[in-house]
Formats: sequence, C-alpha cells, structure tokens
Amino acid sequence: MLFKRCAGKGSYFAVDFACVFFSQLLYGMYPWSSPPKNTAFSIDNLPFGVFSTVKDPTPRIGVALGNWVINLQQFVNLELLHDLGFDEETLLEQNLNAFAALGKDPRQKVRRRIQEIFMEPKPPFKDFEEVVLVPMEAAQMHLPVHIGDYTD
Repeated sequence: MLFKRCAGKGSYFAVDFACVFFSQLLYGMYPWSSPPKNTAFSIDNLPFGVFSTVKDPTPRIGVALGNWVINLQQFVNLELLHDLGFDEETLLEQNLNAFAALGKDPRQKVRRRIQEIFMEPKPPFKDFEEVVLVPMEAAQMHLPVHIGDYTD
C-alpha cells in the first residue's frame, strides 16, 4: 500500500484504500437537500480512515461523508451492519488492518449500506446523530493501518 501525505491537510492517503478525509459539505447526502458542487467525498465516494476527537481520544474507524466522519463503531453498536456477513468486530479496532484483511467484499457492503442509510428520509440513527456523525473539523486523523517491519 502506498501512502502519501495530503498537502496541507495533515491526513494520510492510501492509494489502494482511499483513506483520506477532506473538509467538504454534507448537504446533498439526504434526499431533501440539494447536492453540493465541490464535495470530494460524496455518497458515491466513501473512504475509510481512522480518527479520534478531543472528547474521545481513542482512535476508531470512520468513513468520510462530505463535512462529516461517520463513526463506524457506533454503526456496529447500533447493529446497522450486523447482517452483512462479515466479522463486524474488525470495525471496532483502532486501525484498518483486520478490516482490510477481509478483502474487498466487506468494504463494498459497508459502503452500500451507508449509501442506503443516508438516502433514507429518516436514517435509523436519527436519535443518535450526535455520536454517529462527527464534524470533520473535530476529527483528528491517524495513520489508518499499522505498518510493521518497514524500513526506508
């Protein structure tokens, strides 16, 4: 996997895994709002990454969506991914290693589920929105995978 530092953003980008987050707008993710013109991470481009916040400094897996990070730990806790046929415990890790090791199919399934949920008129996490959606500016991004035994 090739990592490059994103210019001016302090995030990391994995060419193979798309693990970079940028500040963008969430508008347009719900059917009742108009889509933004400048969103890098729209409903059709959902990169995985690892983030923490000042309030909760433990690194956890998330997905960028517009101006937000979707906290996948909360998706697991709310059982929004339980029927996708993979070990969702991998999404409770502090890096993407275990989830990435599952292959492409689980990543595609999670992205499709996120797309389905965010296109619903009332997302199933509506009552828990403040823990599921983290504002991008409140997220501290981390290297998404643990690289062992690497020398440069």
